[in-house]
Amino acid sequence: MKETDHGDCERIQKQVLSASSLWKNMCHLLSSAMQTTNDILRQYEMFVEVHKQLSDWLTSVEESVAHDLEESFLSSAVDQGDTVFHVSTLPPSSFHYPPPRKRKNMRSEWPKNETAQFDS
Repeated sequence: MKETDHGDCERIQKQVLSASSLWKNMCHLLSSAMQTTNDILRQYEMFVEVHKQLSDWLTSVEESVAHDLEESFLSSAVDQGDTVFHVSTLPPSSFHYPPPRKRKNMRSEWPKNETAQFDS
């Protein structure tokens, strides 16, 4: 009878070790999944904030364009000149581009003896 008790005890110990190992692995997987879920939630919160900022900006642009269009239709043709829509959040300097530079004559920068070989 002691032999069967000893065999049962070893079998139970192996089952406990196996269950303990499975539990530890499951806890590790659960922790990893929770971390991933938290990362996704943080990214979603950032997305919602940026989406709100973009929506507010687009609403501001839409109102500005509607206001400029309304003013341009109500003003006389002499007052209109060149109608340009300005967005209040952008500085006026962002609408101006520098004039294109004149292209240099590359031959004028070459030494005289090198231009001679290309002229023939």
